[in-house]
Amino acid sequence: MIKKYTMRKIILACVAAIFSLSFINAQEVAATPQEEPALAEDLTLTEDTVIPVKTRNFLLGATLGLNMTTYSNSDNDLTASFGLGGQIGISCDVPLSVYLLRGYFSINPELIFAYQTVGLEEKYEGVSFKSTDRIYSMNIPVHLKWNKSAGPGFFYVAAGPMLNMGLGGTNKWEQGVDMKVGEDKDGKDIIRTFDRNLLFQADPDNMAFDFTRENALYNILNFSLNFKLGYEFESGLSFSAAYQLGVSNMINKAPYDDYNRALRAEINLFEGMTQAQKDAKYNEFKLDVPTQKSSSIVFSIGYVF
Repeated sequence: MIKKYTMRKIILACVAAIFSLSFINAQEVAATPQEEPALAEDLTLTEDTVIPVKTRNFLLGATLGLNMTTYSNSDNDLTASFGLGGQIGISCDVPLSVYLLRGYFSINPELIFAYQTVGLEEKYEGVSFKSTDRIYSMNIPVHLKWNKSAGPGFFYVAAGPMLNMGLGGTNKWEQGVDMKVGEDKDGKDIIRTFDRNLLFQADPDNMAFDFTRENALYNILNFSLNFKLGYEFESGLSFSAAYQLGVSNMINKAPYDDYNRALRAEINLFEGMTQAQKDAKYNEFKLDVPTQKSSSIVFSIGYVF
């Protein structure tokens, strides 16, 4: 009986010892801080990285500018020089959800009222004539504009087509150089001068060319390409420079067509000439429509609301 009791005590003591050791070990493990797993040396992004682009909302603006305008033409006897003018306009800027080179695109239409002058000199049969075109027009450019945040504002580059609508204009003959018509009582040479001619409407008082009396000299509608760059401060103040390149012919072909039709009818009345001779005579005296395109350099200051 004593042996059984002793054996039972020994077994219970062993179980108690094992349980105590397990409990102590569990407490030590729990108390030991767990180390974080080492980060991988080459991490790979699993999502696209988004680079924020600073943009602006819908904008309204007004501009005031100085323009310098000249003509390019196919008439070797006519030369044009830059003339000074001014313009005033309004604009808006509509942002698009299109981004490039950390900048954003927008649509930028404008409505511009412009006054332009161009100095002209023409030589005809050894005689030089000087005149000045004075033109009032409404211009409507529509630009695709790229804007980029830079410093305290936005730098931008813009380009697009432009519609030019002639509202009115005159050509003022200043003097006919070397076209002396006499002397006054003091013996001074008298230089012939001319009245102004209308540019965008028929001019019955035009005495220079009979065939232009019933037709305008210039087309009312013309087209250009407009290129512009500038800077807009966050305060709203802006500065820009633009170049307007004419792509359509300013010259109205109707007066030349009328003249050539009258010339053909007159030559056909000639007797004793073959048709080939009449054609040769017509080709000798007919008038070809010259090509004249306008181009301008514009400097503007504006304010964006």
